[in-house]
Amino acid sequence: MAQHVRCPYGPPLERPTESPLTHTANDSPNDVFIAVMGVTGSGKSSFISRCSGKVVKVGHQLEACTTHVDVYAYEVSPVQTVYLIDTPGFDDTNRSDTEVLKEIARWLVASYKGKILLNGIIYLHRITDIRMQGSARKNLLMFRQLCGENALKRVVLVTTMWDKVPEDEASKREKELIDTPEFWGWMLEKGSSCQRHYNTEDSARIIVSDLASHAVPVTTALQAQMVDEKKKLGETSAGQELQSEMNKEKAKWAQERREIEDQLRLAIEQRDHEAEEMMREERDRYTKMIQKVENDTETLKATMNKLLAERDERVAEMETMLKLQQVEYNKQLAGIRDRQSQLEKENAELLARQQPKRSSKGRLLLQEDQSIMSRGRNNSGVHYSLAIRHGDFVCIGPHYTSSSAKQPEETKDGCPIKLVSFGDTYDPLVWSWIAHYPGSGWSEQLGLAYQGLWNDIHGRGLKDLELCALGPDKTYYAKWKTGHWTANVSEEIKKVLVRAHKHGGVIKAIALGYGGSYVITWGKAEYTSEMLFETSMDLKGYYGNFNHQRWFRGAGITAVALDISNPTDYILVYINSSKKASLARYISNNKSQEEINEWWLRDQLHALENKLEKM
Repeated sequence: MAQHVRCPYGPPLERPTESPLTHTANDSPNDVFIAVMGVTGSGKSSFISRCSGKVVKVGHQLEACTTHVDVYAYEVSPVQTVYLIDTPGFDDTNRSDTEVLKEIARWLVASYKGKILLNGIIYLHRITDIRMQGSARKNLLMFRQLCGENALKRVVLVTTMWDKVPEDEASKREKELIDTPEFWGWMLEKGSSCQRHYNTEDSARIIVSDLASHAVPVTTALQAQMVDEKKKLGETSAGQELQSEMNKEKAKWAQERREIEDQLRLAIEQRDHEAEEMMREERDRYTKMIQKVENDTETLKATMNKLLAERDERVAEMETMLKLQQVEYNKQLAGIRDRQSQLEKENAELLARQQPKRSSKGRLLLQEDQSIMSRGRNNSGVHYSLAIRHGDFVCIGPHYTSSSAKQPEETKDGCPIKLVSFGDTYDPLVWSWIAHYPGSGWSEQLGLAYQGLWNDIHGRGLKDLELCALGPDKTYYAKWKTGHWTANVSEEIKKVLVRAHKHGGVIKAIALGYGGSYVITWGKAEYTSEMLFETSMDLKGYYGNFNHQRWFRGAGITAVALDISNPTDYILVYINSSKKASLARYISNNKSQEEINEWWLRDQLHALENKLEKM
C-alpha cells in the first residue's frame, strides 16, 4: 500500500498512530527510511514516483518541483514499509544552495531528534551530462560532507536517464565517474555502491530493496554535528564546504565589481552616458550578488534550536489551516446529510400515503415501488462508472459525477461524462485514459500504451464502441454495439470473457487490476430488476480488503474499479440483498475517501430529489 505523507518541515510532532513518523528510534524493525538526493533535474521525483507508485510532481525543465521535504511511503511487503524522503535539489534556479541545505538540515535534525534514522541515501546523477560540470562537482563535494565518511557505506550512487543516451556512450560516462576519485571513485572506495536506474519500476525498486535490507540505520555527519556536537549549520562539514564555495564566488564578484567601478569612472570622465548607465547596472548587479552571499552566510549561522523552532512554527501554521479547512468541510458534509435525512423522511411519508394495490399473485405493490437499482439505470445500461489511479478518481452516478483527476474532463461539448477507464503510462508519468460522453462520443488519450486497442479502434471506429476497460501492462477489453469484442488479456481472463458473451450475455462491470487480477460481472442483454448477475474474479492475493463473499448475497457487482498502480485501492458499487445499491471503497488516501463518500451522498440526494419532483 502506497501513501503520501506530507512532511514539509520534518516529522510532525503529532501523527496518527498508524504512521511510523510517530515512532521513536525506528522502533518498528520493518520501517525503512531512505533519503533521495541530487541536483535539480536529476530525476528524484520521477524515481520516487516509479518506486512508490504515487504521483509526484515532476519538472520537465531545470526548475525544481520539490521545494520542501516530502515523504512517500509504500509497503514493499505485508511486513515492511519503506519511506522515501524526497529532498529539494541543489543548483536550483529559484533558491540558493544555502536555502536548500537549510531545508534538508531542518528535516534531518528534526528526524534525528525524533529518533528517526536513515537506512540509506540515494544520490542521483544524470548520465545525459557530458561531463561533471562545476556545479555538479561542487554539490557532490557538499553531499559527501553532509553524509560523512561513516554514512558513505549506505550511499547508492545512481545514474539516471539511460533511456535518453546511447548505451555505449552512457557506459563511457559511467566509467569516468567510477574511475575518477574526485567524482565517485573515492566514495566507492569508502563503501558506497553504484547502480543504474532505467526509468522503470523494477530498476527503482531493486535499488531501494538493496538499501532496505540494512537493518541498522546510520547517522549523517550533519545530524551528529548539529544535534550531538551543538554546531551551527555553517560550522558543519557541509556548511563549511558551502561557505568555502560562497567565499570564492564573493571574492570573484568583488573583483568584477572593482573592475566595473574603474570602467564607470572612465565613462564619467569621458561623458559617455550610455556606457555610464551600463556600468552602473552591472555594478548594482554584482552588489546584489555579493549581498546575497552575505545574507546566505547569516543563514548558515542557524543553530539546531533555531531550525526546530522554525519548523514547529510552520507546522503549526499548516495545522491551523488544515483544521479550518476541516471545519468548513464538516459543515458542508453535515448540511448534505441533514438534507438527505429530510428528503428520506418526506419520501417515506409520501409513499406511505399512496394507496397500495394488489397484484394478480396477491403481492402488495406500491405505485412508486422501485429500487435504486432500477432507478439508477441510464440509457446505455450502465448504472455507475468508476475509475481510480494513484488516488485520483472519477465516480459517475446516475445523478451526480465527481472527479479529482485533471483528465478526462467531466463534460465535452456540453455532454456529461458517462463512462471512463484509466490505463498505464505511455510516456513518463503521462497516463492513458478513455471516456464516453453520450451525445458527443468517445474521447481518448491512449498514446502508445495500447497500440493493439488503437489499431482495433482505427478499424472499427469509436462511434459504435459500447464499453472499454484499460488494465496494466497494455491489457484491455473493448466491445462494440455490433457485438464484436476484442481483448488483450491472459488466457484465464479470456476464458471468462468467452463464457460471459455466450448466449447473448453482456458485460455489466469489468476491472483489470494489478498483477493480472480481475473482476468481471455479466448478465442478460435485457435488463430487469429481478436479474442476478454472474461474477467471476481472481484478485491474485491483492486488494486484501475486498471481501468478495458479501457481493454475492444479492444481485452482485454493478460497477468496480481496481487501481492498476496500487494493489490495495478499489471502489465498488454492488446491489445488496434488499436490491439497493451500496458503496464499498478502500482508498489509502484519506482525502479521496472523503471525496468519494461525498459523491455517494450527493448522488443519493439527487436521486431522492428527482423522485420527489415526479410525485
